[in-house]
Amino acid sequence: MFKLYSLEEANKMIPAVAEKVSAMQELAGELHRLQNIMELEHPSGIDALNLMQEIRFLAVSVQESAAALNAMGAYVKNLEEGIVDFPSQLGAEVVRLVWQQGQDSIQHYCRINDDFQYMIEEGDFDNNAYLNVIPNETHTDMVGQHTAS
Repeated sequence: MFKLYSLEEANKMIPAVAEKVSAMQELAGELHRLQNIMELEHPSGIDALNLMQEIRFLAVSVQESAAALNAMGAYVKNLEEGIVDFPSQLGAEVVRLVWQQGQDSIQHYCRINDDFQYMIEEGDFDNNAYLNVIPNETHTDMVGQHTAS
């Protein structure tokens, strides 16, 4: 099960989410750098073993950070661009509030099966009867693996 956030609740989470996303981007950047070294330089012996251990550690760290965000109710849609979704409700429809790194507040939302971003208009998310939880669905995490949280 996961929580449906009001626009106000999701906006209050932005500072914590922004910090985690920035940390994840740094880890992912280092991970990609080390993967490129492995591909281009073909290290051998102990250097290759050390590099592979670092790569595994960074990959697990990124996955654990994504899991921590998921536990908060925020889902990384695109790590490179810093796009994070929060489940919400607009009328009777479950939607995703979309925050992008660098924004002070959430300005867009998407329908569940549609990546088109709609601008949030004043009053769109006012006076909604928010559900506390809905059954969790399978989603794609930031590394493209299907997970059920």
